[in-house]
Parts: sequence; C-alpha cells; structure tokens
Amino acid sequence: MNVVDIEQASRTAWPALHEKELPFGVLRFSKGLNPRSNSLTLFMGAPFNFINMLSVTEGIFRKRRLPAILRVIDPGNAPAEQFKELDCYLANSGYALEAHTEVMLVNLETHSNVHLQKSRCTKGNKLKNLFCIHPCGIDDWIVAWAELTLASEEKSRIFHGMLSTRSKTSHFLVARDYTGKAVSCGMSVQAGKTIGVFGMATHKHSRRKGLASSVINQLLQWGSENEATHGYLQVERANYSAKRAYEKLGFRKLYSYWYRVKPLAINPLMLSQIYPKTEIGRMG
Repeated sequence: MNVVDIEQASRTAWPALHEKELPFGVLRFSKGLNPRSNSLTLFMGAPFNFINMLSVTEGIFRKRRLPAILRVIDPGNAPAEQFKELDCYLANSGYALEAHTEVMLVNLETHSNVHLQKSRCTKGNKLKNLFCIHPCGIDDWIVAWAELTLASEEKSRIFHGMLSTRSKTSHFLVARDYTGKAVSCGMSVQAGKTIGVFGMATHKHSRRKGLASSVINQLLQWGSENEATHGYLQVERANYSAKRAYEKLGFRKLYSYWYRVKPLAINPLMLSQIYPKTEIGRMG
C-alpha cells in the first residue's frame, strides 16, 4: 500500500460536495467546511508550470469568493523534490503554512493488536467510569460529533451532505457514558481494500481513558471483517499524544502533507462571512 493508493482511497472515502478535475490536480469545494474539502491537490508526478497553475487555481477560488488553498504532499521519495520546490514557490508568493499533517497506516492482516473490545453494558451497572460503544446511523452520529466538536448547525448540515454519499460503505460509532451522554465518536469509510478512520473526537473530560483507542479498534475490526487489508488516518504533526496512541495501535507514518493558504484581499468581516471559522487539522 503506497502513497498513491491512500490518496485515491481518501479522495473516494471523503467526497467533497463539488469536484473539478484539472490537468494538474483536483479542486474540491464544500462551502468552506475545512481545508481538505476546499483545496487543490496536485496529481503526483504530473508536469505543470507553477505560474500557470497558480493563475488558474486562484482565479477559480476567487470566483467562489474563497481563499486559495493548495494541499502540498511530501511523499518521502523521489517525486518529493517537485513538491518541495512548489512549497517554496508558494511561500514566496504569500501563502501561509497551515495544518502540517501526517498520514499513518496499519496493516490489518498482520497486526495483532487489532481486536474487538466488546461493550459491557448492563442496566444494573452504574459505575461512573463505564462507557459503551455502539454503532449508529449517520444522523445520530452527526449529533454526537457536533456535541463533541461544538460544530455549528451549518457545519453539521454540510458534513452530513458529504458523508451521506458514502453511508453504505461507512461505519459510525459513538461511545456513551453511564448516563447516555456521548463522550467519544469516530467513523470509518471503506474504499476497496482500505478503510479510513475519520471524525475522531473525545470530550475533554473523558480523554486519556482509552476511549479513542477502543473506538478505533472497533472501526478497524469492522474493516477487517469486510476484507480490508489496511487502515489509515490523519493526524496533525504537533499532536504528539494522539500520535503515540495511534502508534500503540500499530499505525506508522507513511507520508505527510500540509496546506498553503492565501487569504482573499478583502476585509476581515467579509472573509468571516464567506469562509466560516473551521477547526483546521482535524482528521478528515
């Protein structure tokens, strides 16, 4: 499983509301939801002229009244030189670096730590540290995710519209405490032999208790039962605690990417109206 395989799988698993394929890459738009769904990702190894590419890209973003965002991939092999040159060009053109992210991969066929952690829920058990992980539909999952991430109604609607196109190949999980309150959530999407883990969120008072690891384990188990051979996820490079937790589950870094962002030349009030504040760098 290589970088190109995961890039294709993640594009399929995490669809934008609108896509436009250009000779040098794919433009994705989803009403400003987050950078990944509103950016240009260049085709790896495709020849292009920096000046022409940037002129076309900025023109399209300008028409949509959105800041121009390019996703720069560092695959860690020979083609990386092209992207390093591009990154330097973008930096010199006024593009700020945001959300340096690592893509981590786990082999589901050989990794022994992937196992189903069953819920132990009984009506009579009222232990305050008890939690139960349940599969659910997309509607209930969106509600739990919005509560945990404090997402706005508009963002939740956009997110729902994106995920609904992949709901038949997705698995949604929510962990709840003994009162029924959502304390963690996550989802996985299968594309071929791979599953991507997305939407991980845990309540601030419920972290460092193994909740996220338990949710991910069950998502990976679901993928394994559906003949997936590899699982992947994305995490910000500076999120060291999350990376350590993922490494304990068998994930290892495969490659990295980041965004280069050039704001629109308009006043801040107008910018906030056309590009709502997002939680840049969350997985997916």
